[in-house]
Order: sequence, then structure tokens, then C-alpha cells
Amino acid sequence: MLNKIISIIKPKSIDNFFVKLNFFKDNMVGKAKHYFFGLMNGFKRFSIEALQLATADEKYSYRELHYFLTKSDWDENELNENRINFLEQDVRTRTKIEGGISIDDTSTKKCGDKTDGAFWQYSPAEGQQGNCKVVVTSHYADSVKDFPLDVESYYQNEESKLDLACLVIDKAIKRNLSFNWVFFDNWYCTKQVVEKVEEHKKYFVSYLKSTRIVIYNNARTSVSDLVKIASAKSSDEIIDLGKLYVKSLGLYRLIIKNSKCFITNNFEEKPEAIIGRYKTRWSIDNFYRQSKDNLAFDQFQVRNGLSILRHWIMVFLAYTFWVHSKLKGVFSKIYQGTIDTLSEFTRLMQNLNLVRVAKDQTNVLLAKLSLNSLN
Repeated sequence: MLNKIISIIKPKSIDNFFVKLNFFKDNMVGKAKHYFFGLMNGFKRFSIEALQLATADEKYSYRELHYFLTKSDWDENELNENRINFLEQDVRTRTKIEGGISIDDTSTKKCGDKTDGAFWQYSPAEGQQGNCKVVVTSHYADSVKDFPLDVESYYQNEESKLDLACLVIDKAIKRNLSFNWVFFDNWYCTKQVVEKVEEHKKYFVSYLKSTRIVIYNNARTSVSDLVKIASAKSSDEIIDLGKLYVKSLGLYRLIIKNSKCFITNNFEEKPEAIIGRYKTRWSIDNFYRQSKDNLAFDQFQVRNGLSILRHWIMVFLAYTFWVHSKLKGVFSKIYQGTIDTLSEFTRLMQNLNLVRVAKDQTNVLLAKLSLNSLN
């Protein structure tokens, strides 16, 4: 239970991170750190109330923390830009031309209709219909690192998820980030998204639904039949079919592996390399899973759309802190284990909190006994 008590004094690494970020005003930075630290402290059910109950200090009361998330004077979009700029300024964390961004959506299950943007719809996280809030996000990844870029809420009867996918691609381009590739699954493999990628002169890799129609040997063929025909003609593990016409898309390169038909606008790289590129897309799925398990991504207990967005940006900030700390070896001098995964990192932060809480309590006792406190 001790690791659910949040220390008022945070690890120096967090203080240094917020100093370098240089975003929050003096009257808000303490609350920002507290909310940020709370995301990593393993609450069974994260909420503003849980944070308040975990800290015996009036400046971290429910009212103050609620105000920080809902009404305080900070711009969540500006914070996100600062976060990405912070990563771009360090050679270890900046984007690389060989990297790529993945586009996908996830959902958070909700009860009732009070939460802004929540309604009965297909839930990507559940794989079925449900009452949920859906968001479209973009995620950068290369061979060394990955981190989230943008998040856009999906609302019924407003911009479609395809529109939001194009929006987050545009945002990445406007920042002049270094990446050459865009990855998405077969649901996003539409003319709208593909044209957006090619408008910015980027490569894409996706895969086709089994029912998609292509022209093969001058005949209309479903992708499922195409896979059977091509596999019967070749024993190769990877079959490069070259340029074929795909209905509603146009002429693109198709590559078959493990009964899946990949599609790309890159005609130069070897087929093995193209398949390897697509594996980068799984970083976004891993982010969804890890951030929900370890950073309370889906545990917001607020209903207002702005407050929910701010919660997600704070989760993005916490994930960025992990990436930054891992690549810079921030905890190498005080921790003998590894922090290769987000769960290992949050466990370390919880242990640091436990030590801090115990130290604070010990110093109170030492003061009562007129003894010197621990440094």
C-alpha cells in the first residue's frame, strides 16, 4: 500500500525533466509533476480522487488537481509541441529519415453517455461493438526508439477516422520530422489515406483485406484467390508480384507472405526489407497496451473532452520521460537492473517513491528526536 502514497518530493530526474521541458508556470509545475508522477505509480484505478487521497497536502487537494486538469491556464497542444521539440533537440531521441510513423485507433470503454465523445460504436480495443470513446493516434518508431506524436478524438457525425488519420499525417509533416515511411492496417488502406501519404512524397506499407479486388493476368481476382494462385506457382516464403492494379487505389507493388498480401508504393527495396518495415507498425499497438497497463491511458475519470485530451497528453509526456531516461541512462547510477520495458520503468518509479515516502517519514521521526535528518 505504501507505493500508493505519493511523496510530495519527487525524484530529481523528474525535476530535471520538467526544467528542460520549460513549459508549466511556477504555480502549475508542482501539480503537473504530481499528476505526471501519479500516472506511473500503479494505482488499481487512477483518478484525481485517488491522487488526492494518496497525498496529505492541501496543494494537491482534489480541488487543486481537478482545476489543473480542467481549467488551469496551459495549452495541451502547445505542451505536445514542446514535448516533441524536446525529443528533436537530442541526438539520441530525435527522429530519423529511416524511421516511420504508424496510424491507428484505440478505444476506452465507458458506461453511460456522459463522457464527451463516448457512444455505441465499434471498439478497436474490444474487437466488437460497445459503448466507448475512440481516438486516432500517430506514433513514431525506428530501430532504436518509439514514442507517440498526436492524438485526435473521434466524434460521431463529425470528421471521420480517415479524416483524422490524414490530419495527424499533416501535423507530422508540418513539424519537419525526419521519417520516410507511413504504416497503417488494412482498414486505413484507402485512397484518401494513400493519396495523403503520396502528397507528402512518403512511402507507405499496409496490407489488403482478403476481399479486395486486384487485376491479375487481365482478370479480376480477390486477394484471397490471388494468394492461393501465387502460392501454388511459387514455393518461396516471400512472393513479389510487382506492380498490379488494386481496385479503388491504382497501380502498386504487392508482396505476399504468410497468406497476407502487403501493398507499398516503394518499388526499389527488396521484398524482405518491405516486410521488415511493416513490422515497425506494431510499436503503436505495443504503446496502446503498455500505456493502458502502466500509465493509466484509459483510466481517466473526467467527462469533459478537453480534460480527457489533457490526460492523454500527460500520458504521452510520461512515455516520453521513459524513452528519454532509457536512452540517456538516467538511472544507471542508482539502479542495477534493466529498464527495457515500460512496466520495468514504472516499477522503478514506484520503488523510488517508496524510498522517498519512507525517508520522509523517517526524517519526521528524527526531527522529533532532535536528530539530523537524512539527505
